Amino acid sequence: VFFPSFQMMQVFIRHLHTEKRFSSLNQLKRVFCESRGKEDIFGSYAKYIRETGQGALLLAVIGGRLSEGINFSNELGRCVMIVGMPYPNKNDVILQERMRFADSQRTGAGSELYRNLCIKAVNQTIGGASRHKKDWAVVVFADCRYSQSSILSRITPWIASRSQVIQRNEEILSLIHI
Repeated sequence: VFFPSFQMMQVFIRHLHTEKRFSSLNQLKRVFCESRGKEDIFGSYAKYIRETGQGALLLAVIGGRLSEGINFSNELGRCVMIVGMPYPNKNDVILQERMRFADSQRTGAGSELYRNLCIKAVNQTIGGASRHKKDWAVVVFADCRYSQSSILSRITPWIASRSQVIQRNEEILSLIHI
């Protein structure tokens, strides 16, 4: 599960603890959480899956160490969930200057750059789960904005063309035959 920021991931983890659901989730699927430190959480996650043959849940951040350059092929990434949209920080001075320069070249180009940076991060994250032609992964976008044609049209075509918009939990359960 990839979150747009460490802060949002921490809010989710706190919610699980507050509702006393973290331990039951951890019993169902071992939970691994990315941190800002140097800990090799991916190594621990991969070792657990390979040694036990069981699945696990990895909570990570788009733009963090685990969303770029990590190979989640085969059993390491059968389901990727993207929570929210990872728009970059609009208060970043460098981003503001890049957007201002883009707008000076063409009206609206700064906003387009901003949207493209978000979608590029999403596409890179998705790409880590399907690494060869026989590999597969289910991708879940947990944000209604992904159903907008202006957003969906920017998602990797082989994902976007197979997407389904689900509005209620019952629809999800019927799709996975529960």
